[in-house]
Amino acid sequence: MPRNDSKDPTLTSLDQIVFVTGANGGIGASMMHAYVQSGATVIGADRTHRGPDAAAYYHLDVTDEAATAAVIADVV
Repeated sequence: MPRNDSKDPTLTSLDQIVFVTGANGGIGASMMHAYVQSGATVIGADRTHRGPDAAAYYHLDVTDEAATAAVIADVV
């Protein structure tokens, strides 16, 4: 899991909104946890059940273009 320190600018901004696909997988879940710990607003998406530490969560298969566009429109 990435460390949350001042040398990593991707994990220091409290005003970030982060959208993580594959939120239930190893890398996606680790990214979500790290960004939540940094204070970012985290939005998770996955084809399976709710992701860990998600501020918001979408059931989404990113290979479905229409569903992905709808989720992105809702997030933005």
